[in-house]
Amino acid sequence: MALLKDYVNNEDSTVRIGAIMGLGLAYAGTKNKQIHLKLSPILGDTKAPLHVIAFAEISLGLVFVGSCNKDVAHSIILALVNRTEAELGEPLTRVLPLGLGLLYLGKKERVEATAEVSKTYHKKIKKHFDMTLLSCAYAGTGNVLKVQHLLGQCSQHLEKGETHQGPAVLGIAMVAMSEVLGLDMSIRSLEHLLQYGEQNIRRAVPLTLGLLCISNPKVNVMDALSRLSHDTDSEVAMAATISLGLIGAGTNNARIAGMLRNLSSYYYKEASLLFCVRIAQGLVHLGKGLLTLAPHHSERFLLSP
Repeated sequence: MALLKDYVNNEDSTVRIGAIMGLGLAYAGTKNKQIHLKLSPILGDTKAPLHVIAFAEISLGLVFVGSCNKDVAHSIILALVNRTEAELGEPLTRVLPLGLGLLYLGKKERVEATAEVSKTYHKKIKKHFDMTLLSCAYAGTGNVLKVQHLLGQCSQHLEKGETHQGPAVLGIAMVAMSEVLGLDMSIRSLEHLLQYGEQNIRRAVPLTLGLLCISNPKVNVMDALSRLSHDTDSEVAMAATISLGLIGAGTNNARIAGMLRNLSSYYYKEASLLFCVRIAQGLVHLGKGLLTLAPHHSERFLLSP
C-alpha cells in the first residue's frame, strides 16, 4: 500500500488505474478497511472519468470478495445510480455491475435485497445488472433453476440498446461449472445457442465454453473452439482463440499447442487475432505446465473461485 497509495489520485488516469488495480490485486480477499477508505471517495467523485470509477469498483469487489459488505455495496450502488444517460451508453458501463457481483460471489439468497435495487436503475443497465449479480451470487452452486432462468433470458428477443444476454451466457458457465453432469448439459445447451442464437450470444459462447472447461481440455470442446476460431466474425474468432488457451491453461496440451501454431500462421496479417493467439499460447504453457487455473480441488469436492 505504501508504494501505490500516492498514485491513486494521480492526474494521469492510466497511472491511477494501475495503482487502483494494484491495490485490488495485492489485497484481494483481505477485506482491508483501509482500501475501502482509499478507494470509496473515487466512486463518489462526479468529476472522475468513467474508466477510473469502473476499475475502482472492480478493485473494491476483489478486496471484499464474497463478504456482502453493506458499506462497500452502498458506495458501488451510488456510483451506478449517479451515471448519466450518455455514460450508460458507453461499453465500459458493462463492467460496473461486476464489482457489486464480486461482493456476493457464491452467496446465493443473500444477494436478493441488493438485487431489488436494480428496479430503480435506468433501463439501459437494469437487465445487465440483474444477470451479472445473479451469475456471481450463484457461481459454483450448480443450481439448475438458475441455469434455466439464464437460458430463458438468451431465448428472448433483444430490444434496441439491451446487452444483458452476454452476461447471461457467461453466467451459465459460472453457475454450472462445479458438477460434471451440469457441465455436460450446459455444453449441449451452448451448442444450440451457437446454432440458433443471435450474434451477441454467439460472441459470448466461446468464452463460456472456456470457463466451463478451464484447464480441462475436453476433446469435444476443443473441436468446437477450433472451428469457431476460424469464424467470419472476428469477435467470435478472438474469443474462441483465447478460450483454447483457457481450456488448455497449464496443461502443455500438444494438440491445442498445434492448433495455436496453425492459427498464428493463418492470422499473421491480423494484429488483434495474432495477439490473442500469443496470449492463448502463454496460457497453455502456464508455469511450464506446473500451474492450473481450475478452481476445483479434491475431485470437485471443493471449489475456490
